Amino acid sequence: GNCGSSVFVTLINANHCPGAAMLLFEIAPSSSSPSSSSQTLQTLPAVSSSSLSLSSSPPSPSSSSWYLHTGDFRYHADQVKSIKKRTSRLEGILLDTTYCHPRHT
Repeated sequence: GNCGSSVFVTLINANHCPGAAMLLFEIAPSSSSPSSSSQTLQTLPAVSSSSLSLSSSPPSPSSSSWYLHTGDFRYHADQVKSIKKRTSRLEGILLDTTYCHPRHT
């Protein structure tokens, strides 16, 4: 069914194995176009969480919601720059971790 939203996905280089990508989801009200660009699909360079803020309140009905799915990735500062070109606020991060232990970071 129609949930009244449009979803746009931006691929960000995961700096991991060839072809690996993080997915930046923009969920916009259905009457909106993506705020990031007129392109439907784009790939961005290879994000520090200290540069992005996680939202503690829901977005206003007229604004987009943003979510990042990391998959397997290796951090590079250009990843943050790529995301900040589109938004400085994320409603959530789906972090893919193999061991989820500080000694593996």
